[in-house]
Amino acid sequence: MVGSSDQLCGGKVAIVSATFAPITGGMAQATYYHAALLSQYGHDVTLFTQSGFSDSNSQMNFDKQFSFRITRLDPVYSKGFAAYTPQLKSLLKGFDCILLEYPAYGLAEASYKASKVYGIPLLMYYHMDNVADGVKGTVFRIYKKLFLPKILRHSSEILVSSIEYAESSNLAPYMKEISGKISVAPLGVDTHRFYQAGKKPELLRRHNIKQTETIIGFVGGLDTAHYFKGVPVLLQAIKKLKNYHPNVPFRCIIAGAGDLRDPYIKRSQELGVIDNVLFPGRISEGELAQYYQLFDLFVLPSIDSSEAFGLVILEAMATATPVVVSNLPGPASLVQNEETGFVVPPSDVDRLATALFKLLKDPYLRAEMGNKAHSVIKEKYQWQNVGKKLHECVSKYSK
Repeated sequence: MVGSSDQLCGGKVAIVSATFAPITGGMAQATYYHAALLSQYGHDVTLFTQSGFSDSNSQMNFDKQFSFRITRLDPVYSKGFAAYTPQLKSLLKGFDCILLEYPAYGLAEASYKASKVYGIPLLMYYHMDNVADGVKGTVFRIYKKLFLPKILRHSSEILVSSIEYAESSNLAPYMKEISGKISVAPLGVDTHRFYQAGKKPELLRRHNIKQTETIIGFVGGLDTAHYFKGVPVLLQAIKKLKNYHPNVPFRCIIAGAGDLRDPYIKRSQELGVIDNVLFPGRISEGELAQYYQLFDLFVLPSIDSSEAFGLVILEAMATATPVVVSNLPGPASLVQNEETGFVVPPSDVDRLATALFKLLKDPYLRAEMGNKAHSVIKEKYQWQNVGKKLHECVSKYSK
């Protein structure tokens, strides 16, 4: 990924993230690319994250595949992705800088303390807001009020995927104060892995999809932590498509796993759209690109600002697939409305169904938008290009 003319040098960099493989999702994927790219630029990278395995042998064998060191931490207490790991503080001693993939409840506090005690520059990559109702929402609001200002003021640099998202996120009240520390370092896509290609006949046969059926694709976590992906909105839009355009043959593949998958299947049955919807479960890393190549159009109908970017949007665009996304600062910054896809209001079932129908009925429009989307990826979002920005930021603090 790194060109021959790029300078390969760097010091000891600690990356701290609450999520990493085998956990899937955009933040885990971004963490991987951050670590891999910095390693390729010559930085000595160690990733600190919570354990994702029940036994140490499986963990060690899994982690051998990566080009950087991984230190898995057993939390004193954990809940979801939150992991109270006070032992992290002492482990960070001796690093030249810390790159904190935020939010990282339980890990962020130890990173902050290590930075202050040992004088290590702290860089925060602000991925997303956390939004929730009930008790969890109350905890998020208290945390945002008490801890977020401290870590923002202490950070040497704050990296964001887009300035549009930063200005609408929980960073907004502090933008004037921290504006001199904000840097835009977009996320990207591996175009050696995600690229335009024909549909695999084996996948069509596996899912009993006819050649005449247009395929809508969705990829995302189907769990409570990813409630904001908007699957219920998508299912309602599919019902409208089926009711108002019964002669348009289509299938919708909703790929992902989690505790909400079964409730979504039940909801599909209640809405009478189960014959149009497939829930194949978690897609293996080896087959993920082939599923994107299977899709004729892609949809990410997110409902709130927890969707800060949407790496899946870039993955779809890299395969020359037009996209339909919600008008939220992160996703909308990636899509040129009516050029590379459509941008619709969040939770607006009618507008979502209309956008999907425009693409379903018109293969020429799909091809035109898909080709434009592919060009945008080549120009702006290849990891080997956007990774250079991260390297430049880290190099200011890594000896």
